[in-house]
Amino acid sequence: MPIRSLIFKLIGVLILALAVWSIWVILTLTGASSKKPGIVDLDPTEYGSIGAFADDLLSPAAGAAPYVGASVAIIREGEVRHLAGYGSKQADQSLPVDPTATPFRLGSVTKWFTATAVAQLVDQGLVDLDQPANTYLKRFELPARFGVDTTVADLLAHRTGLESFDVHTFTERTYDLPVDGDEIRSFLPRQIKRPGAESVYSNFGVSTLGAIVEDVSGLTFNEFVRTRILDPLEMTNSGLDHEFGPGAPDALPKPAILRQDGSWETIPYFAKHPYFIPSGGIYATAEDMTKFMRAHLERGETEFSRRLMSSQGYDRMYEVLGGNADVPNVPKFGFIVWLDDYNGARTMSHSGNVQTFRAFMLLIPDEKLGVFVSEVGDVPYYDRKDAFWKAKNETGVGNALLPFRAAYELASFYIGERTFEATSGLGQKIDLSRYEGEYWNRQRQHSTFLRLFGFEGGASVHIADDATLTIRGRRGFVPVAEHTFMTPDGRRSAVFKIENNQVVSFVDDYPSVWDRVEGIQTPEFRQTAPILLGFLLAITGSLMLFFRSGSKLSPIIGTLAGSGGLLVMGTLLWVLLVLEIQSQRILLEASATIMAWGVIGHLAWIMSAAAAIGSAVAIRQSISSDGGHVRLFSAAGYFALIVLAIATAISIVSLGFFGLSVPGRF
Repeated sequence: MPIRSLIFKLIGVLILALAVWSIWVILTLTGASSKKPGIVDLDPTEYGSIGAFADDLLSPAAGAAPYVGASVAIIREGEVRHLAGYGSKQADQSLPVDPTATPFRLGSVTKWFTATAVAQLVDQGLVDLDQPANTYLKRFELPARFGVDTTVADLLAHRTGLESFDVHTFTERTYDLPVDGDEIRSFLPRQIKRPGAESVYSNFGVSTLGAIVEDVSGLTFNEFVRTRILDPLEMTNSGLDHEFGPGAPDALPKPAILRQDGSWETIPYFAKHPYFIPSGGIYATAEDMTKFMRAHLERGETEFSRRLMSSQGYDRMYEVLGGNADVPNVPKFGFIVWLDDYNGARTMSHSGNVQTFRAFMLLIPDEKLGVFVSEVGDVPYYDRKDAFWKAKNETGVGNALLPFRAAYELASFYIGERTFEATSGLGQKIDLSRYEGEYWNRQRQHSTFLRLFGFEGGASVHIADDATLTIRGRRGFVPVAEHTFMTPDGRRSAVFKIENNQVVSFVDDYPSVWDRVEGIQTPEFRQTAPILLGFLLAITGSLMLFFRSGSKLSPIIGTLAGSGGLLVMGTLLWVLLVLEIQSQRILLEASATIMAWGVIGHLAWIMSAAAAIGSAVAIRQSISSDGGHVRLFSAAGYFALIVLAIATAISIVSLGFFGLSVPGRF
């Protein structure tokens, strides 16, 4: 066999192997394990003390894994009933958690502090909820694309209509505070819906409330929270990102991810971008959170709680401002905080997730009960979607005792299990097929090229064998009201929205809005299409290499494929450059969510295939028309092979096969 043909065939085999690998990746990303880890159910009535119940509840045997460290605080009738730390501050288990001295990042539980700050300004008559937010903003303005101003109440109820997608949320840079208006305008989201309609969770919207606090008070957000909330409540072991620079406080636990071999790996700490501190940049100890909970449970009736505001201020803070459905277990919004009920008793709550830290705070005022749970340590996002990982690790994956579940379990010790009525009272047969389909989380990119990739979650709705709906993999949803479904235990709800007699979306109990999509709009198509395209391009390049050099078709194929390959490769390189410029620092700001690693990985697959074609074209163009002299290493060949190598390396790393440590929103 001529050496030229052998080289061509070897290169073709390598490219085919790359294509096969891409198919394996698709199957791995979209597969699901049938094995489900068991979680022990504990009966609180069998325990004589809340401490013993909490200790067993938070043990790994009860399904609490995976976490490295955790803390719990329970307050009832003004007294601390349980305060404890579990596990360690870091993965090597050398430093036990101290609930009085070990602060945890609160993530979005921070929003409760932002809501409190706004409530203080409202209580003082400095802010009117019905006024346009732009009345108070001095450094930038919110858009009014639909001719309607966004009010302060709209911001508090997440109904701004702004595109809700997290960019620029983490940083290592040092900033002057407050953040400059030009900086804010650089990532100002587009308004995609009329304000005042549906509530769609928005970190930018809450951070804009922080900007209002700054512009009205004349203090930075950090100064306001420190002097108006933390210090008055004597929360001495709590703080905010950037109070002492972008580094992590020494007392803070180390963020960690659980690897495929069952070991914990510490990952770098990244502070919130200072503009996004109001949406997720506070850290606090469990002991300090007992003071915060006490103030909000006493609601101005005691001198301690009046350190923050009057009774009228608290009452206004917890009035219902908006919500997407008036049904049980679909929270409404007061001042940002979720309002729901527990067996008829009103509840206020909020969860938080930031860089493997998870937290949840639950208040039940009628019972004078407050529960706070925080943890550190989580499964990385890309591993959660890896079927191979799930098959090999049968404990904890996707079924961890997350803080929100732990908080409700702990509350049940005092007031019994949370119960619901989930029996259908419609009295007629429901056509479940109209609700079947694919849905896409509204909290995603809508206006930039990142919308092509669909890395914010998708939701599938279909009819199960038992004639109930399965929503997002959860079985057993039954109709309880018109277009409203609930699981038999009442813990999960879904309310579908109808327009022109067609199902257009549903809202769940998070509460999140999910838009119905079809065909190429589905997240699954957008997630797999780049890899499939890469596969097809790689096959094309491989086949080109197997064509004989003397073939009459080869010049035509070489010209077409070469032009197309260069166009694709050039376009994708430009997209990566734009992404780099827009994000400023790709690993810290635009890609602070793991989503961006998926985008980079998928782009890399296309680049790999384009580079493969480029390699083939370069080789074929280096061969004379009569099949003579071969110049394998032309400049074009060098360039294409280098791009192929870089793109493949990015793909491998972005999929986490080599244990990549990156910041993430968990």
